[in-house]
Amino acid sequence: MPHINEAFEGGEVSYSKVRAMSRVATDDNEDILLCVAKGGTANHLDKLVRKYQLVDENQNPIEQVDEYQQRKICYQNNEGM
Repeated sequence: MPHINEAFEGGEVSYSKVRAMSRVATDDNEDILLCVAKGGTANHLDKLVRKYQLVDENQNPIEQVDEYQQRKICYQNNEGM
């Protein structure tokens, strides 16, 4: 993601924020994630990333994910517990 990379190289966002964004960043949502990263805390960004992950998991039928992902979907709540 070029904009995230630029912001990281320029010291605008921390490593922890880049790590969180890299889990869900796409060409379509890179700018939104970067805006939250620059204006919010790492905790804000982590919450947003979890929501992106939840939406992605719910859009993929369980038959199409591997065994590890099936266990993750079945046994983890929305907060990763």
